[in-house]
Amino acid sequence: MTTFRIHPAIGIARVGNSDGYVIAPETMAGSPPADGSKLTGGLPIRPGTASESIRSSDLRDASGALKRHAARFRLFSYKDSTSETWPRGDGDEVRIGDTVDGRKIADIIWTVHVANKKTNWFVLAEEDDKPQGIASYADGNLPDIRNPSLTQTGAPQPVDKLAVLALPDRLRKLVIDPGPRVISGKSADPVRFDAQTSAKYFDIARGATVEIPHYPKSFPCDELGQIESPSGLIDSLGELRTDSFGRLLVLGGRGRAVAWKIAGKSPLDDDVNNDQWFDDTSDGPVSATIVFDDGTRESAHGAWVTTTDPSFAPQILNVVSMWDDVYDVWVRQLELAPEIFDGSSEVYRETYKPTFDDQIAPILRSASQQHWIANLGQTGISAHAALAKITATTDPTGTSLAGLSAVFRDPSQNQTSNTTLMPLHLGDAGEAMLSLRKTQHFFLSQWNKGIGHFLAGAGSKLGPGEFLDKASLVNCIGGRLSPGIDLTFVMREPALYELPWKTSGGGPFRIRARALAYDANLVGDKAFLSVGYVPRHDDQLGLEPGDLSKFMALPWHTDYNSCATHPPDPAVPGNRTVFWSWPAQRPVAVYDASQLGWGPHSLDDSTNVFQLGPQLWSVRGWGTDAADAENWGRYQERKDMLYNWHRIGTVLQSPAIEPPIQHIEGDQQDITNAPEDWYLEVESQLRDTGRTPVTPFPNYATEITLPDTAQLGATPDSLNPNAVRELFYQLLNVDEYPGALRNARRYVEFWLKWAEAFSLNPAKASYDRMFFPFSAPALEARMQLIYQELSDDADAPDADPLFKTPADMVTRIKQFTPLNLLDGAWLRNIARTGPTDEVRALLFSIWMDEFGDGEVSKNHCNIYLDLCHSVGFYPPSLSSREFAFDTDFLDSAFTVPTFELAISQFTEDYYPEILGMTLQLEWEVLGLKPTRDLLVNFGLNPHFYVMHIGIDNAVNGHGRRALDAVLLYLQSIQEAGGSNGVAGAWRRIWNGYVAFGQIGSFGSDLYNLIKNPSSLKQRMIEMIKSKADFGSRNHQTHTLGGMPINELFAVPEQFLNIMVTSGLLTPGDWENSRLNQLIQFQTGPMFRVFTDDEIALLSDYTLSLSSPPKPTPPKGLPAAAAMEAVINQLKPQQVGTAGHTAHSLKDDSGIDHTVSWWFDQSPRTFMKALALPLNNFISPGNPAASAFFTHWIAPGGPMGNVFDAAAVASPGMTCRAVVERWITKGCPLTDEVIRMLRLTTPSTKRARHRTGRLYGMGSVH
Repeated sequence: MTTFRIHPAIGIARVGNSDGYVIAPETMAGSPPADGSKLTGGLPIRPGTASESIRSSDLRDASGALKRHAARFRLFSYKDSTSETWPRGDGDEVRIGDTVDGRKIADIIWTVHVANKKTNWFVLAEEDDKPQGIASYADGNLPDIRNPSLTQTGAPQPVDKLAVLALPDRLRKLVIDPGPRVISGKSADPVRFDAQTSAKYFDIARGATVEIPHYPKSFPCDELGQIESPSGLIDSLGELRTDSFGRLLVLGGRGRAVAWKIAGKSPLDDDVNNDQWFDDTSDGPVSATIVFDDGTRESAHGAWVTTTDPSFAPQILNVVSMWDDVYDVWVRQLELAPEIFDGSSEVYRETYKPTFDDQIAPILRSASQQHWIANLGQTGISAHAALAKITATTDPTGTSLAGLSAVFRDPSQNQTSNTTLMPLHLGDAGEAMLSLRKTQHFFLSQWNKGIGHFLAGAGSKLGPGEFLDKASLVNCIGGRLSPGIDLTFVMREPALYELPWKTSGGGPFRIRARALAYDANLVGDKAFLSVGYVPRHDDQLGLEPGDLSKFMALPWHTDYNSCATHPPDPAVPGNRTVFWSWPAQRPVAVYDASQLGWGPHSLDDSTNVFQLGPQLWSVRGWGTDAADAENWGRYQERKDMLYNWHRIGTVLQSPAIEPPIQHIEGDQQDITNAPEDWYLEVESQLRDTGRTPVTPFPNYATEITLPDTAQLGATPDSLNPNAVRELFYQLLNVDEYPGALRNARRYVEFWLKWAEAFSLNPAKASYDRMFFPFSAPALEARMQLIYQELSDDADAPDADPLFKTPADMVTRIKQFTPLNLLDGAWLRNIARTGPTDEVRALLFSIWMDEFGDGEVSKNHCNIYLDLCHSVGFYPPSLSSREFAFDTDFLDSAFTVPTFELAISQFTEDYYPEILGMTLQLEWEVLGLKPTRDLLVNFGLNPHFYVMHIGIDNAVNGHGRRALDAVLLYLQSIQEAGGSNGVAGAWRRIWNGYVAFGQIGSFGSDLYNLIKNPSSLKQRMIEMIKSKADFGSRNHQTHTLGGMPINELFAVPEQFLNIMVTSGLLTPGDWENSRLNQLIQFQTGPMFRVFTDDEIALLSDYTLSLSSPPKPTPPKGLPAAAAMEAVINQLKPQQVGTAGHTAHSLKDDSGIDHTVSWWFDQSPRTFMKALALPLNNFISPGNPAASAFFTHWIAPGGPMGNVFDAAAVASPGMTCRAVVERWITKGCPLTDEVIRMLRLTTPSTKRARHRTGRLYGMGSVH
């Protein structure tokens, strides 16, 4: 018995704007040349040929339009079997005229039905706080739907999302469905998926093609509203053709996108989810009926076709392809290869030996090709190119991959946030960076064990149909399927496929098609297709047309545009490097074939060779230029991609380029061809502007992330501190970075909005920062209140100051350097040409004093730099990148300096805010008195602070001038615009005042740095991490503690422990430690590996190993605030407890109230009652004499189990430990109002603070 199957099981067609086409590749991208060819696999095929690869002249038609890729489907016959394995290795193609089992094939009748359901589907879930990818459909979840309303924007999401998607009106208007089509015979005329061509299907039972004259076809139309069509209406999803053997060719759409307008608009403001839009990609089932000359018929096991984006680098292999994803799922979950994976124990078989050619080499080959489509630096190019030289006879232990864990992320470990490992590609939903698939990594791990653990050559030979199945998926991206661009995450779902594959007769990898009840009598007023396949919900009936492509971006153009480079998402703390999405499918940076040069060889200048020109962005030209690295190489307005996608060039191997690239010398006698292993861009219709040159990797994100200010939560400096450092650097060199001004304005706007929200939030802001309506007396009163509090704090003795030692004060001096070397910068553009007024004159006089009135010795920044030098600190030049990224500075040390640099770029736009900033800094200088006194006590130079206290005074110094300037300015506003004008101006002034004083976390971070400095162990771990990039590749086969040293860099804490247990470090004795000998000039191979500071750290850490560990001081809130937090934490479970209604505490008047009643009062009131002598519960200062502590909440006491709980607001402490600390401290109560916290706030006042949160710099200098 013979069965028939269509191959490939999943075929890929690609859009183009030409009527012409080429045939989609049937070889695997990057595979070695075959049959004497010079060309690697992945090239499309010339129409009318079996396998002749295209040349560059075939990419476009005579008009310059980009040709489509036709998916070619063939029929194969197989001997039937009761059960099968994969690969079978057999199968014969059958065509019209061939004989099978004595019967001649008279005809092959193909039925195809494609549709596009994107517009009536769910969004791709991208929010960090919600499930993403397949998880957004699991456990009863569903993402939001696209277009919740067809007539209004911003409509709420429905409660029953599936019911809304199934509404007949939506299915009729939002699903593009031309209906099924039939084609047969050899070289048949095209059958189009348009509105004019009749819908037809082949009824195998009747043996006839049946027309459906009134099939409910649907295309985007004016019924939705006015249609916007940038490149033409979507009136077709492509067509069917057959070749001279009766094989099927499926051609897709023309790459169009259209939208209907609501209120005259059709915004395109998202990379993936755009309501109101359609595109003309599609997918659907492919079936075939074989008609024999004796009148009998046989059905073939069906296939699926999907139409997606163009392929602009067809020969470059993806690091993780769709094949890798699908194969991994089938190996681990569907018993495709039990010799590799034990499904019962769910582990890989360590005895399996992967085959080099097909299971190892593609991983290496893909990495070696990346520099042709990505902007790798020269070091990266060399490192990647070296991988291509690894062969089946190479000993893995002698390669750069030795110690695999130090090179590739292990997908079975949580390493997706490690940006130092390979691949240098962004990860899938919820994963910052890409990992190899688990089966890929297993193969590589086995190979990495060395010779004898893998086999040379390829594995079992694929049958010709099986080869097509694999090739089709190899040529699509995998891994980063959020959503990807060809196919997406549902390809990993076992329920997607026809099962059981071993006995179905169809083999593996076939999409389970839903049975469709076609009927000649269908009427056109009701949609034929339904919502269809819903993963993890409705996934048992199979897929309808449109059910694969609906998960993709809408329109695909915006996703393609954006997926060049990005910072990782989720964000990786401390990272600012941008990485590639999927450059093999979406080239980022390319070498233009027309820009090759001819010149001396780099190693032998007597020989001339071809030379590559500069890299260009693949997407370039008008509308693509950008200042920020994360926006390079794409259109800055998404809609521009709709007009220009087909103008992008294609990267081809040089022998495929016509005319050939040659250098000819003499009389046509000496011809040199471009290197055969170069992959160059051809046929681009985009012209570079030259304004955004390609910069080699690494590139750094500079765009400021702007979170919501309403919750006063995440801020730009906390989300991406390195972007703030970069902006600081660019603003000090703004002539070189004019594009920084956009980021600067965004940064300023965020913090001013934050300051306004902060000043209206009594739960966060101190009472002296709360906004108040303006009047001159009210302003004077507020300023006097602030001044008096500063005076009180300055005069109060402090038994426990933050800065206790000269070393503490040196730390303060260092950390304030970014701010104080910019003293006055917020006023640097206050002067302007022409007449001036009194307000500006006052501000300019302050600026002149800050600048030193022309005297170098009086310049405030110079004075501070002298202070730095006096304590042995010599910072890099202020305007240098070394300064901006000096890791000795806290990240938050740049928040306020960057803000003042940014706002001063727009002095006229933010004039009221700058007035407020001036008032804040100059008025609050009295807060420097404690710092001045400490400097004197420590024998350090106080001149910078003495000088400021003098000139900034509030009587006749800068403080008074600033207040006068504000009053004069508001008076002028009153005269010009009345009270409403004054109210608006005052709101802005106070925003500036609050922003300058309160933004960022520097004060809090410095406080923690002094109180809880990084442990020597943590500093050692950070040093190991900093050495990992090179260290993990430099130790060849050397081991430590039985582990390869290269691999230990991936586990720094374990590495540190092994350094001690292996004798590399001798506890307490650095001088005689083996590591110390290794770094000496005379004896050490590691001489100059460590800086002097790092050697000092090694010494200190080694000495500390012989000392007992110091107790870790408590972190979190002060004692009183921590106690309040515990009461609030326990309150929900304690209010109704039976015991609390039986026991009571007295109030100040001696009246008893139940404990349950006290829990309903404010925490401060409850704490006061607990400590009241009348109640005899607590002896302040003495926990051991406090019955509340020794009996009631003791481990065995009535409430012991409750107070065993971890204190949420006090990390590392139980609720009981918080109570003990509160009693020990004397049972302090918090202040009834939130007061301002500064670095010099007396410790007794800090202990009473209600939140313990220090906002802003903590000091004006």
